[in-house]
Parts: sequence; structure tokens; C-alpha cells
Amino acid sequence: MRNIIVLSFVVFGFAFTSCNSTENQAENEQSAYSESMDTSEGTEIKENILEEEIDEYSEEEDEFEADSETLSKMDSAANASMEFEPIVANRAAVEKSLKPNKDGIIVLDWNIMNDIKLNECFNETIGEYFWCPDFGSIMRSLAGKTVALKGYVLPLEGNYFVLSMNPMASCYFCGGGGPQSIVDLKFDSPRAFKMDAHLMFKGTLRLNKDNIEELFYVLDDADIYKVK
Repeated sequence: MRNIIVLSFVVFGFAFTSCNSTENQAENEQSAYSESMDTSEGTEIKENILEEEIDEYSEEEDEFEADSETLSKMDSAANASMEFEPIVANRAAVEKSLKPNKDGIIVLDWNIMNDIKLNECFNETIGEYFWCPDFGSIMRSLAGKTVALKGYVLPLEGNYFVLSMNPMASCYFCGGGGPQSIVDLKFDSPRAFKMDAHLMFKGTLRLNKDNIEELFYVLDDADIYKVK
């Protein structure tokens, strides 16, 4: 806008000083521009520019507050998804049903994986509060045993694979379940799987309580398993 104002006064000055020398013309143009900034019109233009800048700042501030509110709601939703109740069924009956099949493998379902409770605790490694798992008696009884679980494969970066209760579109990472709904798959050799491949895997169940680089549930020596 300022360039347009300058240009208009340059043209105005040239029309009335065309018979003067080039030096006088330049001086008149500069004088006209300086005087314009002191007129009521120039003052009004300055005020308009200032109001526009204030409005733009207010809009950006409103957008920032809206984004902050959205992020806050997302954090609350994420925390809520972690606050679930442990298994309330008859534990004795559940433990009795968890017997190895003829292959010596205990086939689990995702409801069993819900035998966990999360507590907020301070993690010195990352210097902030984190979720600490408190595994129930059922999951503790399965630790170190060969188990099998069916779910959706999620290939991540670095040849890293996760078995999820839900497909990628609604998995734990997308807010569709708690951390009990995903399991680390540790293979002895490089593997390749398509996203959301629905497969059953067997492996040695490890309960991870301290290593933040791994999930709470880990299947060591994992491999595809087909129930005979």
C-alpha cells in the first residue's frame, strides 16, 4: 500500500513540475511524499494499517488458542484410553483355561492382555512422567511361557513390527485402544509383512516394566503360528 501512495505522489509531482529541472522535480516529489504522511489522509492510512495488523495478530492468537485446546483434548483422550479396568472375571476360571494345547502353546486372546493396570510415575531416563505397568496375576503367570496371539501386523521403521488388536486405522497409536492392545514382535531374522496382515504369532512372552524403548508386552523368538 505504501508503494502505491508513493507512486501516486510521484505522478502528481511530475504533472506540476514538468517544466522544472530534474533536481527540483526530485525535491518536489520528496516534499510531497513527506507532507502526505503529515496529512489527515496519511494518518488515516497509518491507522488502517495498524488496525489490519492488530486484526491479523488477533486471528493468529485465536488460532493458537484453538490449536492448544484441540491438543489438550487429544491429550485427555489419550490419557483416558490408558485408564482402563483390569479383568474382573473369575481369575481362577481364567487361569484354569490357560493350558497349553497339543503343541505346547497357550493361545491367548486380547481380553487376557487387559490384565494390567497403569500407574503414572517419573522416569529418570527421559526426565518426565511416564506410564508404568502393574501386571496382574494372570499375565505374571504367563511370563516366560510360549504363547500365541492373533492380531494385525503393523510394520514400522527399522524392520520393527508390532502386533495390534486393531488395524492401523484404529490401533493404539491412533487412539483406538490402550497400550495393552499392542505387542512387540521380536524375530531372529529379518521379516517382511504387509500392513494389517491378520496373522497369529507364537513366541516367548516377556513382560516389560522398565525399558521405555519396548512395549509392555514382548514376544521374543516370534514366528508365525498356525493352530493344527
